[in-house]
Amino acid sequence: MVGIADFLTSGLPEAAELRDALDVWLLPMMNPDGNVRGRNAFNAEGLDPYLAFGEQLEAAQPQAHENRLLWRWAAAEQPDLWLNFHAYTGWRSNSEYPYEGWYEVADRALYPDPARRRLYEALCDTVRLETDGPSTHLTAAVHPESSLCHQLARRFQTPHVFYELNTGTSGRQAAVRRGIHVFRQAVRVLLDLAGLRLAAR
Repeated sequence: MVGIADFLTSGLPEAAELRDALDVWLLPMMNPDGNVRGRNAFNAEGLDPYLAFGEQLEAAQPQAHENRLLWRWAAAEQPDLWLNFHAYTGWRSNSEYPYEGWYEVADRALYPDPARRRLYEALCDTVRLETDGPSTHLTAAVHPESSLCHQLARRFQTPHVFYELNTGTSGRQAAVRRGIHVFRQAVRVLLDLAGLRLAAR
C-alpha cells in the first residue's frame, strides 16, 4: 500500500492521469491489532477478518470490528473496483517461485449486470495471465461465501482483485513493485472497459 501511494503521488504522467480520472482510497493495514500481537490471520478478538461473516452469511454486517468499519464504507461508497492485497512470508512445496496467487468468486452469476460481469472476468484474466508463479494452486483459489469479497460481489456486484504477495521470497522492494504492477493493470482494465484511455502507458 505504501508503494501504491508512492506511485500515485509521484510525478509520473500516468499517476497524474490516474489522479484526475479516479478517486483512490488506500487502507494501509486491515488488521493492525492482530498484526502487532503477531496473530496470523486473526485479529485481537480472535476473529478471522478474511472470513468476515463467519457462519452468519445473511448478517447485515461482518463480525469483526475492523470489517464492520470497512463494510460501512463500502456500502456507502459502492466502489467500482475493490483491490485486496495480502502479504505473507513462506515457501510452498507444491507451486512455483515466487509463490504468489489470487482468489476469485466461482459463481459469475453474482454479477448479473453484463458490464460488471465483463469487468470482473477481465480482471480475473489479467491477474491469471500476469501472475509469475501461483501459490498452492495453478488456478485461482475460490473465495468462501463468508469472505468479504464474496459478499461484496453478491450484495453490491463489486468487482475485485484479491492478490497474495510473498514478501518472503521476493523481498520488500520486489513486493512493492509487484503490488504497483497489479494495481496498474487492474486500474487499466477498469478504465479501458469504461471507455477511458490513458495517454501515459
